[in-house]
Amino acid sequence: MAVAPEAAFGRLRVSKARPGVIEAEDKFAKRRLEHLSQWKPTKAEVVKLRDLVNRKAGREIM
Repeated sequence: MAVAPEAAFGRLRVSKARPGVIEAEDKFAKRRLEHLSQWKPTKAEVVKLRDLVNRKAGREIM
């Protein structure tokens, strides 16, 4: 939640960027927010999750 306003509105700038510099803080903040909100499990995590789900179900469902 801490990076959401930065992704939505960007940072407030006191001065303008130098000529030739592209202002892209909002794009990087959006990318950081997406990275923080999406979980991509490792193979070890998938194996552990499969084991836990199958144990809870009492049979193999994953």
